[in-house]
Amino acid sequence: MSKLIYENPLGIQENIKDFVCEHIAEISFENNAMRLSGKRANDMPVVLWCPVSFPADIRVEWEFRPLKEPGEATFIFAIKDENAFYVSYFRRKSDKDRAFHMCKLIKDKGEFIVAEGPDPLPDASEDLPWYRMCVVKQGNRVTFSENETVILDFRDDGITSGDILTGGSIGFKQSSELSAEYRNLKVTWI
Repeated sequence: MSKLIYENPLGIQENIKDFVCEHIAEISFENNAMRLSGKRANDMPVVLWCPVSFPADIRVEWEFRPLKEPGEATFIFAIKDENAFYVSYFRRKSDKDRAFHMCKLIKDKGEFIVAEGPDPLPDASEDLPWYRMCVVKQGNRVTFSENETVILDFRDDGITSGDILTGGSIGFKQSSELSAEYRNLKVTWI
């Protein structure tokens, strides 16, 4: 039986008052969405951490809209003791990334690329619609979907890329050049 355990519209400053922001970012709110932009002079990625630790088996959903590139957007989950999963789902930072759009699932401090798939998102624009993102982590399986289409599907053997990760924190990470909007974060215990 599934149970919604966290919900945050990310629509106003008050919604993120307990979040922790690593590095310098510009965070603004308009039209009930959080706009996240880095400071180019800093050239460090921005990470916005949710203040809640979650159980092992969860479904995380949010809406995303890239506004200005180049840049890269990544969702971090199951982080504990510096080990985590990273879904790099909007990759437009390098010329290679902009020429061939790919999503990547990375495990354990970026050491293992465990799954890759196509990135169907169009290039950033103020005119884009919202895209529904979903990460499901249940047991040894991780899936990532965009608009209900499964992009990445990984089954962890607990050996090749380290121990099976359990629960932990979640966060939004993006490169300093990217400007993007986020809204309607939901976490369901499954």
